[in-house]
Amino acid sequence: MAVSADWICEAVTQKKGVLVKLAELSWLLHAEGVAFCPAHDTLLVSDLHFEKGSFLLQSGNPLSPLDTHATLQRLTNLIKLFNPSKVICVGDSFHDKGALNRLSKENRHALEEVINMPNQWVWILGNHDPELPVTLPGQKRQRVVVGSIHILHEPEVEHDPENDSHYQIVGHFHPKGKVTVNRHRLTGKCFVRTDNLLIMPSFGQYTGGLDVNDEAITRHATKPSRHCYLMYEGAIYQINERKRIR
Repeated sequence: MAVSADWICEAVTQKKGVLVKLAELSWLLHAEGVAFCPAHDTLLVSDLHFEKGSFLLQSGNPLSPLDTHATLQRLTNLIKLFNPSKVICVGDSFHDKGALNRLSKENRHALEEVINMPNQWVWILGNHDPELPVTLPGQKRQRVVVGSIHILHEPEVEHDPENDSHYQIVGHFHPKGKVTVNRHRLTGKCFVRTDNLLIMPSFGQYTGGLDVNDEAITRHATKPSRHCYLMYEGAIYQINERKRIR
């Protein structure tokens, strides 16, 4: 059974989630970096970047290659928490074309288990993983439509931030924000929302972030049109353009 309306209200009260509206649908933006649509019992997660650690290790980077295990553990816990009927991974689930082959036996088994938890699992193809092998369980799609919302990895080039007729949820940008509160600077990954666009934060353990004021993001989500929701130490906060938490 998926989470109840009471559970969602409690999550909002405890600042573990924020309820937003996109098109005709309500979405819970959760402090752990996933988005849940109660009406469609669907959980979204973006930019897992499995095996980024082992990819960087090949180039001599000293990062520990344990990121996939940590990412899978966090994802498994959230799917157990939400118990959705459908999970959609919004692109760049695998860091490179060889990532799947580098999975350890333990991580491969854990991945298969998590894919089998919901009734339906969808991989949206991204720029890091434009092709996925047919042997990998789950649907492979360029986009999925939920209600009137198009879910794809990158926003379409013709997307007009002033046009509310075409709704999209995307990943790709790894948005990150910062605020200063009582002389303490808080930095964290962010959701970015306009009236017709939601940019997901990256979920992968070793995924960095692009500042929400970078032109790559503002060209799709202008400051006057957007709301940013920063995740910090298990809570989520809305940031206004004066850089204060509210």
